[in-house]
Amino acid sequence: MCVSIEALAMAGVDCDERGMDIKEWKLKDSEPPPPHLFADHYNIDEDDGDCHSNFAHQIQKMLRFINMAVKAILGVLVTATMEIRKRFMA
Repeated sequence: MCVSIEALAMAGVDCDERGMDIKEWKLKDSEPPPPHLFADHYNIDEDDGDCHSNFAHQIQKMLRFINMAVKAILGVLVTATMEIRKRFMA
């Protein structure tokens, strides 16, 4: 695991005490990240030039579900409020 020099400094670690060479540390930081950390590529639909992805589709599906859930919860709250008003206002 690679830790930044700034993080070590904030933690109060002394580089001389730990035997760290700053030049070597900086060279190690200039290495590219491992491939598994890169984001997945989006699929491009060549017919219309729009960018589509499975991720965007999943987000849209989740947002529709959240929208329906919020509407259902609001319906329950309105019904409950009306019932409470009937009982206590009567």
